[in-house]
This record gives sequence, C-alpha cells and structure tokens, in this order.
Amino acid sequence: MLGNRVHGMNEDQLVILRIDSSMRQEGSVSRLLADEALVQLRTDLPEAEIILRDLKGGVGHVNSAWREASLETTGSRSSEDRAILAQSDALKAEVERADIIVFAVPIYNFGIPAALK
Repeated sequence: MLGNRVHGMNEDQLVILRIDSSMRQEGSVSRLLADEALVQLRTDLPEAEIILRDLKGGVGHVNSAWREASLETTGSRSSEDRAILAQSDALKAEVERADIIVFAVPIYNFGIPAALK
C-alpha cells in the first residue's frame, strides 16, 4: 500500500509527482538530486506514471478574489471564479493523484522558495 491506494498487478498505475522549486535550471543541486531519485524510482517502478511540476515560473498567491471564489460551491462558480481557481485546482489534483511525491527544494537564505510555501 502506498499513500491511500493499494496497488497490485493489473490495478491502477502508480503515480509519482516531482515538484521542482529551484529558480535555477542549470547548476541546481536540488534538481540534480531529484534527477537521481527519479532514476532509481524508474528502475524500481518502471510502469509508474511520472508527473513533473516546475514552480520556477511561480505560483499564484492566495488573495481576496481567490478566497471568495473558493467559498462558492462548484456548481455556482462563475467563469471568472473558475479561472481564478484553475491553477490551484490543477496543483491540488496532481497532489491527490500522487502516490509518491519527490520534492526538489533548495535552501535560500535559510528558507525554502516562496513558490513552494
């Protein structure tokens, strides 16, 4: 059992989510370590689906418009509400699907990148 799903032969495909949060594409130690982890995971779990999420481009911040849109029921959300929530809904869905999450996290000034927070 991994996460909250039981896997066996011919059942759902195992899902690995890799989240990169380094602002550096080249020369990033955290990306290099995550690459090594994925090589091992691919060896051990060759049939697993791998989802890549790079936060280098940033993630929208929670603001009052996001909060108001999130309080609406799904059926009553306007197209504007759905657009405001699209990114967070996609991120949430990726995390919910994942059985394994690999975080590639650098340390900047003794903290983690804002996009990961």
